[in-house]
Amino acid sequence: MSLMDNMVVDPIKNAYDDLVNAATAVLEAKQSCKGQKTTAEVDAALEKFRERWDSFQCVCDGAQEFLECVRSSMGSNASLIDESGHNVAGRLEHVLSAGPAASQTGLVQTDNEQTAKD
Repeated sequence: MSLMDNMVVDPIKNAYDDLVNAATAVLEAKQSCKGQKTTAEVDAALEKFRERWDSFQCVCDGAQEFLECVRSSMGSNASLIDESGHNVAGRLEHVLSAGPAASQTGLVQTDNEQTAKD
């Protein structure tokens, strides 16, 4: 497998599959309540969908950061190191493997690092 598959394609595919499964669970929970007001099952399915949506967004943001870094380093002998000397590939791998809450924190730190550089 290529680096692109491991760090970009597979995480997005997995997060998307999880999101679609969560959306399906919401629809099934709503159908099972048969017109009643929301039930605990529907609420739980909606919460899981929200978590999967957040996770999908984090993975997409991390993949975009990775691709922008690769694009900016094309044509040079530079490895995947950003302007501040951080290994972007390692940071992305951490963000993608850490889960939704940690991913959001990792992305916020990345945004803060960018703000500090500006």
